[in-house]
Amino acid sequence: PDFFTYGDRFFNIIHTRLRHNCVLNSDLFRCNIINSPLCSCGKLEDTYHYFFTCNKYKEARNIMLNEIFNIVNLNIVNTYVLLWGDNAISVSENKHLFSLFYRYIKGTKRFS
Repeated sequence: PDFFTYGDRFFNIIHTRLRHNCVLNSDLFRCNIINSPLCSCGKLEDTYHYFFTCNKYKEARNIMLNEIFNIVNLNIVNTYVLLWGDNAISVSENKHLFSLFYRYIKGTKRFS
């Protein structure tokens, strides 16, 4: 879709790597690239953990989710929606969703 390439290329690349399970510690561990699947907080670092449960990113997550619910017409935000967008909303709204998600990625400093 058109919105997969929307915005800053650096965040497009991170987003694609998240989408295809090849950037977080659980992904890299599964491929025998690193020795541990754990986040620096001690929990398994997968997309759900990075998006929704890691305490290190609580502030950035709350900002993102509040903005998504206030600005984008979505009732549910889950891992699938953050990775792939939502067919029930417009291309413009998906672009906005992704821009808010990119702001979250930037705010976490996980990939800087």
